[in-house]
Amino acid sequence: MNRLTVMFLALATVAKVQADTNVELELEALAKDVVTILQKQNQTSIRIGKFNADGDIPTNFGPEFQRILADKFVASKITVSKDALIEIQGNYGPATADPNVPDLKQMYTRIVARLVDTKTRVVLDKINSLSRAIHGNDALREVFPITVGLTPNADRQTRNDQIRKGIESPKAFVQKTQIRSSETSPFAVEILVVNDPKDSNPADGAPITFSDGLPFVKITKGQSYRVKIHNNADFDAAIQLRIDGLDQYVFSDQEFRKPNGQPKFEQFIILKKSSYVISGWFRNLKQLDAFTVDDYAKSAAAELKSSQGEIGTISVAFHAAWNTPEELNSEGGKDARDNNATRRGATIDTNLIQIQKFVGVCRDQVSVRYTTK
Repeated sequence: MNRLTVMFLALATVAKVQADTNVELELEALAKDVVTILQKQNQTSIRIGKFNADGDIPTNFGPEFQRILADKFVASKITVSKDALIEIQGNYGPATADPNVPDLKQMYTRIVARLVDTKTRVVLDKINSLSRAIHGNDALREVFPITVGLTPNADRQTRNDQIRKGIESPKAFVQKTQIRSSETSPFAVEILVVNDPKDSNPADGAPITFSDGLPFVKITKGQSYRVKIHNNADFDAAIQLRIDGLDQYVFSDQEFRKPNGQPKFEQFIILKKSSYVISGWFRNLKQLDAFTVDDYAKSAAAELKSSQGEIGTISVAFHAAWNTPEELNSEGGKDARDNNATRRGATIDTNLIQIQKFVGVCRDQVSVRYTTK
């Protein structure tokens, strides 16, 4: 395998069109509300519990909500501890009405948090419900990962309708072990399962089964898997890989982080008319940590260690990756940017380099659920 054929995209390249995502901004506001409550109760620490999904789409974005909240609390001088007297937990789901936006026509994500006394497990009933509306198409497709093709030059409403249809009536096209959003899509994903992280890539991907229109693969606890991504388009593709909502760069070594601690990279470049296998969480340009299925994600912070359910999600979003701003502008995108689990397994050697690209709106997303049962 020639690992030099795939390269990383520096986040700085797209910083002028990508600020903090709506998920980050709304959770920051939620954390500030909670910090105010903690200060009134003379508390300086908090425990972060589960965030479970509502609705019919199995999703596992809870670890990412935990990770973001942990970062926001620490930034506010609040210690995240399993021994804290107050725990934050909650639910999230797709919503179609917003009391603050009476004429809203777009589906969005609603997260509702509550504070619980960790000794009695009683909800603190004198505190109003902590609810945030996370608007935006990027947030919606990331939190509720479905397989969907998106029209790049369509307006926000049209793309929201496409995502909403994918959530309400999910479907995917499968050819052998490759999953696509449609029979004609140039983008495909397959999952390669191995017993040992050092094993060679298997010739075939894992068999695909369907449940309520959603593609599933079976991975036995302790096994590792890799994500093989196919780009048959006539242009390079920038992909964003998320495992249970967590970006593949979440465990980046310190040298590959920005001053605020966030990962330096955001997307992975797959050259046109090519395929590539991503074997694990990015650490640095020479090492990855294998995607290994276990009881919980060592993700949101090792001390959280909260199981998020028996179903995990692997999601790949495809964007066109251009060499010049002019090519990006010619794409004509009208949708403004919003912007059981997998643990880290054995370290795997790799050999990657960085390049710069200008990234357009999401054109396609392929998601597959996995279960150890």
